[in-house]
Amino acid sequence: MKKLLSFVALILMALSLRAGYYLEQKEISHKNGVKKERITRIWMQGKSLKIENPSAITIINYGTKMAYFANKEKKIYYKMSISQLKQMINAMVAMMKQMGTNLTPKIVITDQKKKIGDYNCTVVNLEMGNFQKIEQCLSPQVKIPSDALYNLLGILLPEDLYREMKARRETLSKLGFPVYSRSTVNMMGREMITETYLTKYQQISIPPSEFTIPAGYQEKEFRSPFGAR
Repeated sequence: MKKLLSFVALILMALSLRAGYYLEQKEISHKNGVKKERITRIWMQGKSLKIENPSAITIINYGTKMAYFANKEKKIYYKMSISQLKQMINAMVAMMKQMGTNLTPKIVITDQKKKIGDYNCTVVNLEMGNFQKIEQCLSPQVKIPSDALYNLLGILLPEDLYREMKARRETLSKLGFPVYSRSTVNMMGREMITETYLTKYQQISIPPSEFTIPAGYQEKEFRSPFGAR
């Protein structure tokens, strides 16, 4: 019986490592007195990630180290290496710093607890100087492996902020996945607020075809505005 239970445990562990995750988020933005809402859908499985909203599709493959960005209205897409994407983001951050924008990162893990929908969560505050302030609520009820999240953060976040988060990875991972966030961005005297709510979370098996650009889209050459090619 013990051998059978051990075998079953190994099978379940293997299945969990291959498992995929599907999430839906409701985003509410406020800019210049205009309120907009949209639904963003996210698929994660193995070394593949897909993010889709009403206007765009983003696909990142950590195995091939490639990223794809599709415009749903124009039916076009661009592809670039993950290193090109990272270079472009770093160049944008460097330009903002040269213009005098304060992007100094700061992370505060609070003792504040909240109930967001069905999720119990802990409030974590993130800052990038006076440019952006983010309140996140992390819940351990959403059991997504931290590798999947940190792989994405390592690409999309400025290096300074990513280092701060990576240094606190163990603590943040125990707190869980963000089920709510409120981002306030101040740019050129204007404020934009975006609230994001996790509305659906499922552990599922995702076919590889989900992580491909839909048929009928035309590839366009990627030209970085920052010279990263």
